Amino acid sequence: AADPPFREASGRGRVYSVTIVRSRRAGDHNLVLVDLEEGARVMSRVVGIADEEVRIGMAVQAFVGELDGRPALLFRPAEDGR
Repeated sequence: AADPPFREASGRGRVYSVTIVRSRRAGDHNLVLVDLEEGARVMSRVVGIADEEVRIGMAVQAFVGELDGRPALLFRPAEDGR
């Protein structure tokens, strides 16, 4: 079977779902499902704001950051709010 075609994504999306994971050892953090403009849904985190400020429907922008010393796909609030 042929590999599916590669499709570049804009990285823009909206938060579909959010929860806050409580952990004494690792510290609290948000966990989100983001619907990308292109139709895919991905699990990640929103950084740059307090966990309690992340809202369903919030416009976000993806970037490659670092979690626990490893590269990770993360999101930050979209600057233009779209």
